[in-house]
Amino acid sequence: MQDAQAAQKVVTAARAAATAGDHAAALRWWQALHDIGPDHHADALCGLAEAHLALENYAEALDAVAACTALAPHHGPLRHLRVRVLGRATQR
Repeated sequence: MQDAQAAQKVVTAARAAATAGDHAAALRWWQALHDIGPDHHADALCGLAEAHLALENYAEALDAVAACTALAPHHGPLRHLRVRVLGRATQR
């Protein structure tokens, strides 16, 4: 229960940072979520991919998407995110 509450606070902070355009802070929050434990890895990896994509760190975004795909291939936001990351990464 404590991990779930901590995770929710971290997710809220990560989303707030991303909404405010502070993608470096969002990246740190998503990493913090990943560090909470394996139950949160898929969400954290998708968040990391989003943050890296916003920061134009395409290799890191691809790595996060690949890791999430290996971990949870049917994770909700993954399909759309994978298309966005691949599209942006190949435009460079």
